[in-house]
Amino acid sequence: MGKFQARQELRQLRAGFSQPYPKHVKCMGSSVESKNHSVRQSADKNALSFSRRDVGLIAFSTLVIAEPSCAGPLDALKNLKRDSNARFLLGTLRVSKERLLSVQELALGNMPDYKKAREALGPATLDCVAPSAGLALYSNVRDVCTYSIVFRSVTQGPAAQHALESAQYIEAKSSLSDLLTKLRQIDSYLEGGELGEEDAQAKLQLAFPSAVGLLDRFDRAVQSCMGYTQDPLPEA
Repeated sequence: MGKFQARQELRQLRAGFSQPYPKHVKCMGSSVESKNHSVRQSADKNALSFSRRDVGLIAFSTLVIAEPSCAGPLDALKNLKRDSNARFLLGTLRVSKERLLSVQELALGNMPDYKKAREALGPATLDCVAPSAGLALYSNVRDVCTYSIVFRSVTQGPAAQHALESAQYIEAKSSLSDLLTKLRQIDSYLEGGELGEEDAQAKLQLAFPSAVGLLDRFDRAVQSCMGYTQDPLPEA
């Protein structure tokens, strides 16, 4: 469904950009065929006279030649759409990271509150460890984990820039799997802390930084799947 929608949007964009160009101008690789102007020679003097239409055509042809490619406007819109998707998808991951760091403070502070930390872990991980009450029933028939939704969007949906089983796809899948495994470990350690397990604190001190690092790795993998070589949302 996602790829069909992307093709439909691409057709609309192409149709929109096919209208402004006059029929007598060909735009392939920035080449322009100009109409040969008729030259009228006066009986009294030799002079070249151009109609207003011809003058306008010369001016327009100059502008077209200056454009590097007819695909420029279409590429620009595609890049704008990609940047918009990046702000939404990557922005979601950045918010999750901030929340996860807040959970870490609850669990590793001077007075650890494992119960509160565990309650906050579900929202921080965007329903990937413990689905919210509104999604609990739905999660029995469908994956509601937002990380997984982001993964599918950049590997199979409109935001995908690479084929399935590409190096980018494999890295995104691997980083997601490692991230989810680590977050489930944290949930288990927090439960152990609630039950009074003595080694819970030591385990959490190692697990939280590891989880944050894995979330950063998944973030970079998502960027790569979208075709970015640099972070499109650099921190201020």
